[in-house]
Amino acid sequence: TLVIVTSDNGMSFPRAKANLYEYGIHVPLAIQWPKRIPPGRTINDLVSLVDLAPTILEITGIEHTGRFPMTGRSILSILLSEEEGVIDPSRNGVYSGRERHSSSRYENMGYPARAVRTEEYLYIRNFAPERWPAGDPQKYEEDGTLGPMHGAYHDIDPAPSLTLLVEGADDPELSEYLTLAVAKRPAEELYRIVDDPECLYNLAKSDEHQGILRKLRQQLERYLTETGDPRMGSNGEVFETYPRYSPIRLFPPPE
Repeated sequence: TLVIVTSDNGMSFPRAKANLYEYGIHVPLAIQWPKRIPPGRTINDLVSLVDLAPTILEITGIEHTGRFPMTGRSILSILLSEEEGVIDPSRNGVYSGRERHSSSRYENMGYPARAVRTEEYLYIRNFAPERWPAGDPQKYEEDGTLGPMHGAYHDIDPAPSLTLLVEGADDPELSEYLTLAVAKRPAEELYRIVDDPECLYNLAKSDEHQGILRKLRQQLERYLTETGDPRMGSNGEVFETYPRYSPIRLFPPPE
């Protein structure tokens, strides 16, 4: 029996789940197949959950019909290898995206963003930097009155950590962390993951990192174009047109 243990998202904390930062996209992955996979190894190849479907098809000997193209690649050869560390260096990036996570903004707008994660860096493209990444700060209550500031960050799961930050919005020590979680973000972000996994130091404006910024920007745009991502064309707003069948919260219009 092949056993795969993983997660559908990062930790449900502010600036983690529902974000394209390292703690939002880097999820656990442990795989065991006693008679085939050499045990006790740590593999550092860049793999994604989209690689699991082609892996399972290859293991079971089922041929993919090709009706819906797969963007992932089987990791079977990596699993069967006896090596550790990076086994397949041709895997030069994993990709992630974000659109609408919950009803968190005016007229149910989302937060469109895409990212590429390489061995050293994480590059993020925010397509609507004028929007609030964690949701609009205020919403209308059921009686029609406007709720309190910082009371409507619905792209963050309700939790003691969020409550602590909101209640400490005026606390000099805590306000910095609230800002990191909810403040508006630039159109481009670049982080050197190997020494900044918390994604605190945006290098997109650093003269020293302009070469890697251009390289990852081109790599991401090439992948999005090859996979037909609407955000690379004139139809990116199609994501805003899909109806939501659960209740929609009401927010004041953007300034």
